[in-house]
Amino acid sequence: MNTMKRNTSCGELTKADAGKIVILNGWVHRKRDHGGISFINLRDRYGITQVVIDEDSPDEIGPRGGTA
Repeated sequence: MNTMKRNTSCGELTKADAGKIVILNGWVHRKRDHGGISFINLRDRYGITQVVIDEDSPDEIGPRGGTA
């Protein structure tokens, strides 16, 4: 099995990390679908990070608006 280890935690991310590729592990705290764009609050023991998925996001991210 190919596993990806986290390289940062949700509580460590800042504006300076915008545009960087990061690997997070956690659970979905809340998900909001606004038709064409989804917001996922990903939580780990250190904090919460909001993940934005739009219709232009790569398919590897998972289904938009459905269960991941």
